[in-house]
Amino acid sequence: MRQQRRVRARLNEPTWEGVIKNWTKSFIRSQKWRCDPTLNEAEDLLQDGHLVFMRITTAYPRVIEPSQFMALYKTAFTNLIHDKSCHKRRRDHVRAPQDVSELYDLVSETTNSGYIRALLDEAPQELKLALELVAADANGLKADKQSPQTLNMKLRRILGLESTFDFRTALHDLLFN
Repeated sequence: MRQQRRVRARLNEPTWEGVIKNWTKSFIRSQKWRCDPTLNEAEDLLQDGHLVFMRITTAYPRVIEPSQFMALYKTAFTNLIHDKSCHKRRRDHVRAPQDVSELYDLVSETTNSGYIRALLDEAPQELKLALELVAADANGLKADKQSPQTLNMKLRRILGLESTFDFRTALHDLLFN
């Protein structure tokens, strides 16, 4: 008995040309205002739509009903446009100074601690604890002649840190790297 090979036929193979491309063009015309005009021209968005179409076609080969495929495509492309609009909103939220002198004023203010705060947010937890301890009790951590302990040794002992922690190196790396 001869064994038959199973043929994998796909009925109603989705095609880009026609309904899907026309819907994409219409959707782009109605929603293009939400995207960044410098990065996303209509043709670029149409190419993005074609990439989404290709990804859906390969990811869901068993979807053979045109209405189900179209629903998948619409959802994926709508999500793509939504992501692009969120990116535009985040970018537009950052306010750039109108004049160079405003930028100079912001940097030279004595109350502007934004940069150091951003650095401290990225610091390791051990360094944050050590800095809090130094700020709270700077006089208690001063070197005295009776105790030969260095600042690193005192901070490790008080905070219960491992012996490999080096406060000076960690602070230097944070500020200068």
